[in-house]
Amino acid sequence: MGAAGRVNSVPSVALRALAGRQSRFALRSVIVTKTSAIIRIVVAVLLLLLELLVFLVIGFLFFYIPGLFILSFTKQKLTYPTNVFLPIVTGIIAFTLSVYVLSWLHLTILLYPIALLVLFLSFKRRILHAISLPKEHRIPSLLTLILAIIFSLEMIPNGNFGNTIYHFGDDLAHLAYIKELMHAFPPQHPGFAGVPLAGYHFFYDFLIASTAKLSYVSPFSLYFHFMPFLVALGWAFGAYALLYVWIKKISAALWGVFLVLFGSSFGYILFFLGHPGMTLGSYLGFEQPQTALLNAPYSFSVVIILAVLLLIHNYLQSKDRVTLFLIAIFVGIAPMFKVYGGIILIGGFGGLVLYELYKKNFSVILAGLVSAGVFAGTFGVFSGSGAGLFYFPFWPVERMFDHIFPEYGWKEKLNSYGKYQVIGGLATTYVYSIAYFLIANLGTRFIGILLLPLLLLRSRKLPSVFACLILLMLSVSVIVPMFFAQTIKVFDMIQMLWYYPFFASLFAAIGLSNFFSLQFSKLTKIVIGLLIVLATLPTAYANLQTHVIPLLTVKRTSLSNDYYQAMAWLSQNGSYTDTVLELPVGKEYIHKENAYAWFNSSSAHIPAFGNHRTFLQNQYIVFPNMPVDQRLDLLVLLNSVEFGKNRNDQEVAKVLIELKNNNISYIYIAKPLTMFADTSVRLVFQNPVAVIYKIN
Repeated sequence: MGAAGRVNSVPSVALRALAGRQSRFALRSVIVTKTSAIIRIVVAVLLLLLELLVFLVIGFLFFYIPGLFILSFTKQKLTYPTNVFLPIVTGIIAFTLSVYVLSWLHLTILLYPIALLVLFLSFKRRILHAISLPKEHRIPSLLTLILAIIFSLEMIPNGNFGNTIYHFGDDLAHLAYIKELMHAFPPQHPGFAGVPLAGYHFFYDFLIASTAKLSYVSPFSLYFHFMPFLVALGWAFGAYALLYVWIKKISAALWGVFLVLFGSSFGYILFFLGHPGMTLGSYLGFEQPQTALLNAPYSFSVVIILAVLLLIHNYLQSKDRVTLFLIAIFVGIAPMFKVYGGIILIGGFGGLVLYELYKKNFSVILAGLVSAGVFAGTFGVFSGSGAGLFYFPFWPVERMFDHIFPEYGWKEKLNSYGKYQVIGGLATTYVYSIAYFLIANLGTRFIGILLLPLLLLRSRKLPSVFACLILLMLSVSVIVPMFFAQTIKVFDMIQMLWYYPFFASLFAAIGLSNFFSLQFSKLTKIVIGLLIVLATLPTAYANLQTHVIPLLTVKRTSLSNDYYQAMAWLSQNGSYTDTVLELPVGKEYIHKENAYAWFNSSSAHIPAFGNHRTFLQNQYIVFPNMPVDQRLDLLVLLNSVEFGKNRNDQEVAKVLIELKNNNISYIYIAKPLTMFADTSVRLVFQNPVAVIYKIN
């Protein structure tokens, strides 16, 4: 879990000052302190509710209505629950693409008249209707909503609560990108001022930044609360809509929601067997959906995949060209939300294109060109020198056996069999280990998949084209990461395997639904169903106990109130483009290897909280060709001059020249520097933990 801390607000500071002035009256001081705490909580809740109201209005005007308007040009009549889920996702994609184009033209102000025009045309075309909830969907929809709320608890207790902020993993990097995209386009790396941002799929951050600028809702509220909850609803109701439209069974839809949100591996069995190092929440090589919201781009990409699957299903039924081109646009833009999800969708879309060409529908070629154009105009523009792939067969399996089952001696077996050319032994080892990896990570979803032949036997039909396309996407999510790793953060390629349980959940839901539709006693069905549910939930329960409940119950305290005062000063002074140099101070930083160690442990906290680009901060991913070494030289120079035995004016002058040559506007450090005593560099802020200098 990331570090926590407080964010000061003017009302809280004023109330603490008031309580301090009355400190000679002990009882009154206690009363005022408690009252001020209550007032802060009430104000924070009211502000959050106000922001939520604004977000709902913005979502209705800029997401739902435009999405509904676009879908009105398709031949498919939308019914519940598709008419809720699909318009919102379509509107979000249209909004993101529109802002992207207008940002290049510096005409984002046109978003308002465009939204009003779409609203007017929607009324004129009479496509705005009250959403009716059919009776048969009421209880299932309520259950889906409850499951979505529980699923969202992994993320929404984090964030900014009055004077406290909790964050996790790469949250600071995302917040830094959001702040950058709120202030500049095309963006730069917020932790490497002056370096264009490239090689990263930043459209989720771009979506939040654009929404924050449009609505004036805090990016913290959007990132930690509103968007994660919307994504959780997207997972739940998207899975419900897809399976209901596909299978026409509410039971299949509910099983799908449950497995997509809370399906887990059989890792907990090893815990019960006493396997060393295993806990109730242990994974077997890659994470399960319980923590999906902590990786915002991944979780949103699943929503896009669900929308694309619904569009593909609609297209296969209607052969509507508008729907086909919508699919092409979704697929083309997907890599900029999450490149792994984009690869999977490109594979699935490629399969659809080949099928349509086989059916002599050559208009699909134009759709493919549209998709390629959107891809080139988005991901292609910002691809830069990002991560490449290299051949590394079965590395996920190797990592799992090395970390969890070292006693099995996976490498040793393969080396021995390979050395003596024992082909049978090699084949057996590979088959066993890969099967274990794939099946154990499915957990109870594997039971549902085993039951799928019942459907084939009862229907006496081959799998549909739609089912084959989903199977193709599942295969891509397994085969690509099973054989390739990436050149940056090598093992992050495992994230592509996160989609595998998602696709498997769809098939498993169908298998379970058909099994429980067989003719046997209701009591037996209840018992078997409960056993499957209970066998699915241990990992989700462990995650709830270790990650969610502590955030809901722990007293929210501060690591450093002074730090956030410094961030507040930075955010209120200068412009975002005024570069801040965060400087580690100490004799040890005369040596570059120590400066490099500091860089590796740093984070993009100043862009996130201080509203300024920085000269050198770690953004969670260090992309190729980033000027890390060159910029570390400046840190080393400053420390060498500060702690040099025979410092002279020429050395200080050289420092000042280097600061100006690198466009440094502020220096953020932990303690004052003596070298600036008789220079034009001014001390503009100081408290117990932070000192800020202004470079004139």
